[in-house]
Amino acid sequence: MEYFFHIVTPQFYPVVGGSEKSVERIAILLKSIFNDSESAIYVLDTSNPNDNYSVSDIKINYLRDKKDFVLAPLIAIDGDFLNIITNKKNSNRHIFKIDYFTLKSEIESCINYYPEHKHIIVSFYITNSGYVAQHVANNLNISHITSIRGSDFSLNFYNPNYYQSYDFVLKSVDYIVTTSKEQENALLKVFPAISSKISTVYNSIQNIHQLPLWKNSKRDRIKIVCDTGFSLKKGTHILLESIANLFNSGYKISFEIAGAIEDHEFKYWQSIITEFESKYSYFKYHNYIREIRNFIYDGDIYCSATLGEGCSNARIFSFCIGIPMVTTSVGEMAHLGKNSENVILVPPIEPNLFTNSLLTLIDRIQSDKMQIDSSIILARRNQFTENTEKYAWKNIIEKLF
Repeated sequence: MEYFFHIVTPQFYPVVGGSEKSVERIAILLKSIFNDSESAIYVLDTSNPNDNYSVSDIKINYLRDKKDFVLAPLIAIDGDFLNIITNKKNSNRHIFKIDYFTLKSEIESCINYYPEHKHIIVSFYITNSGYVAQHVANNLNISHITSIRGSDFSLNFYNPNYYQSYDFVLKSVDYIVTTSKEQENALLKVFPAISSKISTVYNSIQNIHQLPLWKNSKRDRIKIVCDTGFSLKKGTHILLESIANLFNSGYKISFEIAGAIEDHEFKYWQSIITEFESKYSYFKYHNYIREIRNFIYDGDIYCSATLGEGCSNARIFSFCIGIPMVTTSVGEMAHLGKNSENVILVPPIEPNLFTNSLLTLIDRIQSDKMQIDSSIILARRNQFTENTEKYAWKNIIEKLF
């Protein structure tokens, strides 16, 4: 059977993050599974970069330009598009309807052009594009698979304002793909009727079996690294509290953090960065790292105090190379990190426990007691191969059709 996969996402390049990389990877993956199949990506909120972005001959449809034209009166009132999509009481009522019309029009045209294909919508973020995509799927009478990602669950699942989105989509959708067992188990407790149409598919890591294992550098000053950037939802304030405690207590550490600053929190974090740079000579901030793998390999400890994750590529990578890690017991690590010799899990919002856990790893590394079984590290990589992810998606499609 020939398939046409319509990948729907709130944002895409030039925004660069784990979500965008997953959209790209899965769009390519789905097209490659079945002969003569096609994929297209529909981006609801990101502006067209006009740089002729292409992904392995997959068409990218930026719907923002059409929305800007229709929403011109609201943009004039609220100032810009970002204000509109975050204004839940007023303008956001218009956003979902306009998203519906623009997405339906694009997909319907594609169905008419490819009448022999089986058309399937694959949406990212159930409370955003997933909600719109389900309405489109209902109207066009085509199948819909929704993929629950990061903050889509870690923030919105616990917000009563989003319950209607979850309820509507989960009851109507053909299949749900989660990226951690934490997500799957929580959804099943609230919506037990979906048990036959849900499964967890971890993100894959490219060429994972070729990755060298982490080695103790035995440097005099322990280097702690983090890639979460500066954001409340990533728990950066908790992490920095722990790092400051270590610096102030005289421990011989250095700390490097990479990643973006959350836009609407920029002034707060900029002042914090300035303070840390003036107080601690062994603190360094990278707003952009071209090769995050090398950044992590060069560390002695990887850490993340995130308040929620789906399946963090950086945490999975760290998990699979064996670098000592302190992170929160959320997302994929809530299940995978238990009883792992190189991982210490800490409940979210516990800076003292986070500090003590870092001290435990520092002591093990400095006393050369950090013994990691390479056979265990190598074996766990099988869960995150490209083929594992590919066949998981193939089984879902074949199960549906």
